[in-house]
Amino acid sequence: MLYTDARYPKDQLQAVDTYPGSGLQGTETNGIPAFIYNFAVDALTGMSLGTSARHVKDMVKSGAIGAAYIQVDVA
Repeated sequence: MLYTDARYPKDQLQAVDTYPGSGLQGTETNGIPAFIYNFAVDALTGMSLGTSARHVKDMVKSGAIGAAYIQVDVA
């Protein structure tokens, strides 16, 4: 089974106050998980595009950047 999910923020993480520059998910990442947010910033920096939290949120919501979940059944 393979699926992607671009429905962020979840669990009200966008309301969790985080210290600027901490790299933790919360207000700094618009509720996007830190591993996706940090990857997106690195990718956007490499492409010389904007790296604000708004740019990252737009890329994730559009499905251009995100995470894929893969379930492997071993018999």
